[in-house]
Amino acid sequence: MITCLDNEADYRIGDQAAMFSMLKKVFFRLLVGILSWVLLLFISMGFLFGMLFWSAKGKSPKVEPGSLLVINLAEDIIETAQEENTLRKALMGLLGSPASTSLRGAMKAIKDAQQDERIRGIVLKLEGTQLMGGSFGLSEAKELHDRLLSFKKGCGKPIHAFMDGASLKYYYLASVADSISLVPESLILVNGLGGNRLFWGGFFEKYGIGVHATVCGTHKGGAEVYTRTGFSPEVKTQMQGVLDLLWNQVKGDIAASRNCEPEAIQKISDHMGTMSTNEAVEQGLADELLYWDGFLEKIAPLGILDVETQEVRQVSLANYVALNALQDAKSLLTSSKDQLAIVYAQGPIYSQSPSRSERHINGLSLAEQLRKIRKDKKIKAVVLRIDSPGGSAFAAQTLQREVELLNKSKPVVVSMSNYAASAGYMIAAPASAIIASPMTITGSIGAYSLSFDAQKAANDHGLFWDKISTGTYSDPFSIAAPETPEMKERRQQLVKGTYRSFVNLVAQGRNIPIESMDAIANGNVWSSTQALEHRLIDGIGDLDSAIQKAKELAGLGEKPIKIKEFANDSFHLLDFLMTQLRSALVQGVLKGQGALAPLGSPVDSDLLKYYVF
Repeated sequence: MITCLDNEADYRIGDQAAMFSMLKKVFFRLLVGILSWVLLLFISMGFLFGMLFWSAKGKSPKVEPGSLLVINLAEDIIETAQEENTLRKALMGLLGSPASTSLRGAMKAIKDAQQDERIRGIVLKLEGTQLMGGSFGLSEAKELHDRLLSFKKGCGKPIHAFMDGASLKYYYLASVADSISLVPESLILVNGLGGNRLFWGGFFEKYGIGVHATVCGTHKGGAEVYTRTGFSPEVKTQMQGVLDLLWNQVKGDIAASRNCEPEAIQKISDHMGTMSTNEAVEQGLADELLYWDGFLEKIAPLGILDVETQEVRQVSLANYVALNALQDAKSLLTSSKDQLAIVYAQGPIYSQSPSRSERHINGLSLAEQLRKIRKDKKIKAVVLRIDSPGGSAFAAQTLQREVELLNKSKPVVVSMSNYAASAGYMIAAPASAIIASPMTITGSIGAYSLSFDAQKAANDHGLFWDKISTGTYSDPFSIAAPETPEMKERRQQLVKGTYRSFVNLVAQGRNIPIESMDAIANGNVWSSTQALEHRLIDGIGDLDSAIQKAKELAGLGEKPIKIKEFANDSFHLLDFLMTQLRSALVQGVLKGQGALAPLGSPVDSDLLKYYVF
């Protein structure tokens, strides 16, 4: 039977019934969702408390007299303490992933071990044939290398390294040791810095995709990826020069530690690159071939034999950092109410978070974080740690303004890590002082925009658009039509305006005459020594140098001060699982290809990571 609702009352009754049915479904789904989340919360809490209870049953870590500090280089050393997220740590533990330690924690631990009478020396350990990977870059490696060197020279305690193969990055850290022991028949890479970049220009031309690039800065190379088939001469020459400066520093440090000339390291890089551990010993890059049991026998005289384990007493870097942090926290409870904030800004800069799991800077959340710090009267100074190749000019301008306002209320000192370039440099410019790592790449003061025209490619395959609009620029981001001369002119005006604004901000923040800025800017990329010459930075040093400068500017003297760390990062379970899956797939491919798998070099948004390290 068919019922027809043919009057107003019937319509109302029908509408009400449908509305009631819809509300029941919505309520039911909402209830199921809430109950599911509550159940998941209880399961997660039970899991975490179980993990904590299980951990508590184990033996509490402590430092016995006569111990060696063991730094396992397979455990990631990261800029921020993001891995301290409890759920993340638990999941990583279950997956068998190595632990991680913050760079600042690792640096402080090495410094503390220098004065700690319980610590008799340091062991640098690397197992797992780390030919690729690792979360730290050239800058962090240099800071750790120099801190280890200071440890060795400052207290006379020995450093011994044990490795079963390593990339240049890991070998560079190990080279500071008094002795290097390698597992027989493994591989060591001393292959220099290098890499490659994929260019899409020929592909787009072949398939009829138009690319409209507007660039301000003759050395601004980010847009070239989409318009050319290789580097422009200007960009390639400049990047080669920067890369040579970085490599000279690395090979010079290795040569000094291994008591040879830099030319000898260059010769190895040119003629061998990847070598067996036997060849590494023959070339003087290592001292002997040993397995772990043999290495333990070698270092046994340095420490005290533990009765339970029958090994030399030792404490891991992670445990030593945790124990010292607890001790520092107790002392600060009674000695200081002043605080210093370290704000970490890592990755490409976006206005909002992109839908991917890469580490990035969320412009909106970081801006809000800086506002809260500005209003916090307990915080007397701020260190902004930047490790960013650039990104959105609009997000960077907002952050630049927040740094400027923050610096008016309390001193802000920027600490540059691997790179602080383009938009990454823009947010640094208003600070009271800028301290760059010896290995920092910075500058790239320029701007570009890109648009794509897929009309011909689509038409060739039977796809067509038809347009309606109320004006010439009603659909400015369309890929359905070629760029008109008017649109091109308008785009050039906008990009030029962004560039001029960028240059003016830097000139004002760094107190550089505006007439001198174009030669310094213009998309140029600088090493830290070059940046110092051009007054883009105030000094060269590590994160501790920036902290000391911030304390000095805030008039805090040498008294202890509580340090609060803010990471512009969050933990998302789905992103974590996807990252773990991707990592497993990559490792599977590498295992299938063997130890000589090709070394790739991902490139971030503008110019950087041209080197494999």
